[in-house]
Amino acid sequence: MPALYPVLLWAVLALLLLAASRRAAALLNARPLRAAGDAAVRLSRRAYWPLLAAVFALALFLRLYGFSDIPANYHTDGILSAVDGYALARFGTDHYGTSYPAMMEAWGYGQQSAMMAYLMSLSTRFFGLTRVGVRLPTMLVSLAGLAVFYDFARRLCGRSYALLALFLLAVSPWHIQQSRQALDAYMLCHFLLFSMDLLVLGLRRRPALYLSMVFFALSMYCYGVAAYVVPPLLICCCAYLLARRFVRVRDAFVCALIFFVVSLPVVLTLCINAFGWETVQLGPITCQRFEESTRSSDILFFTQEPFMDRLFANLLCALRVTFWQSAQALGTDARFGAVYPFSAPLLAAGLLLLWRHRRTADLTRASGSLEPRAGFLLLCWTLCAFASCVITNSVTSWRANAIYYPLVLLAAYAVYWVCRRVRAFIPAFAAVYLAALCVFFPAYVAQQRTAVDSQDSPAGQYEALAYVRDLPFEHLYFDAGAPEGADYYIYDAPTVRLLYVFGLSPAQFNEEAPILSCEGEDIGLYGDVFELWPPEYGTDYLPDPEENAAYVIPAANLEQFDPEAFHIEVFNTYAAVYPQAMMPSTQEGQP
Repeated sequence: MPALYPVLLWAVLALLLLAASRRAAALLNARPLRAAGDAAVRLSRRAYWPLLAAVFALALFLRLYGFSDIPANYHTDGILSAVDGYALARFGTDHYGTSYPAMMEAWGYGQQSAMMAYLMSLSTRFFGLTRVGVRLPTMLVSLAGLAVFYDFARRLCGRSYALLALFLLAVSPWHIQQSRQALDAYMLCHFLLFSMDLLVLGLRRRPALYLSMVFFALSMYCYGVAAYVVPPLLICCCAYLLARRFVRVRDAFVCALIFFVVSLPVVLTLCINAFGWETVQLGPITCQRFEESTRSSDILFFTQEPFMDRLFANLLCALRVTFWQSAQALGTDARFGAVYPFSAPLLAAGLLLLWRHRRTADLTRASGSLEPRAGFLLLCWTLCAFASCVITNSVTSWRANAIYYPLVLLAAYAVYWVCRRVRAFIPAFAAVYLAALCVFFPAYVAQQRTAVDSQDSPAGQYEALAYVRDLPFEHLYFDAGAPEGADYYIYDAPTVRLLYVFGLSPAQFNEEAPILSCEGEDIGLYGDVFELWPPEYGTDYLPDPEENAAYVIPAANLEQFDPEAFHIEVFNTYAAVYPQAMMPSTQEGQP
């Protein structure tokens, strides 16, 4: 944790406790502090639209700065979605040749949700397999999320609260980082937000209620966790709205029908794999059985460990990545959390305040107070999302991402309550979060600007594959640097990276069409051209410099190659190797 953040934590605690004390609040609202608070309120009212524009501008800058280059690394899961999306755009299948799958087969043992791949089918159609083509869907959906988040917050508690909530989201490390990552998991939080905003709007306008069911159903295609987030959330919301007579039974029935029809392919896919049924075709859509799937092992109820031990461990893990903001989680730097570690007291306070105010009828008559129906729906959202974190074994930030929009709203609600009690605290909270941003963003940019070789994203392997792509080889060996059967990130993922760099079609990958050389000549089928470096070759194997073969291997294995017989280019911890005698003159000496 940066040295400044403990100081900010104590500052937040002090502001929260002072506002909670009636005597302290009364003293702080006396002159001259009251004058400063009143000035801040007048500014927020008179210059509301310029302030809103400034917050949106800040959010856009933090997300679009160096968009195509930061982060410098690709994540393998995002690359797989890009490969499938590219295949869908050109051929209507995933890279295995399956027609319009409701869920992607992905790694075989573990599947991927379909939404990201289908969105990438649009972006890669226009931009190809490039950084922009891969990252554009997440960025556009995240930017849309900013606008919808503001609208939801405005409906929840008025426009002043919405401005504050948008500011906290604009500087959120989680939202900034996920908007730049091409991971299928990050679609779920946005589609849930769109769904909930339309649901709240639908309480006044019935067409929006029906449209919200379309987005709830589309959320089922966004990530596997949606299977035990969305249905419980809909049941909770429906029970509340029916019990309070905010919707009619007929409307609830129509909503259920819309949800069922739109989500049918993915729900059927889940049932097929749960009950061992055979693959089903719904027209061109494939509801596939995955023979090798082991995803159920990620769920609490299917764990092989003692149930109560696993439940307790999951509860602690869920608290760390949500309300405590303290765990190292994939996709979020532990130093900064999702909404900064010092926000933990605000998250707890916001939840308690929202629960207390959900039934306070006199608040609904005041300007800028909680709208009870939206408040209760937000509580349902938070509860169901947190329950999904507990159900998921060893949950990480990307598997917990359904809860982060509610967490930002809770933190904003606590800050809003504090600032309504003590207006002079408005500039103090703004200074706290701007100071935190000034620590986070430069550190994030500096760390992510340089490509490195990691297990999830070996930049050197991409560069080496791109280098040999332009060589006239007839055979390509690429080494995973691990024995067969190792973790898929290490052993199977290089195949996905090869498909991405070479832009191979499903027909080529499945040996139904030939591989073409860089000169456009037929050099054979996939299995004849591309080969994982066999582990049995070992370090004693000496490659033949007379074979027209290229090699993409870990640089640590270069001792097998005679530097006088082979041309060697090193990219971080990987190397591209090709016989010196066969090197085109235009390639010699090029990095």
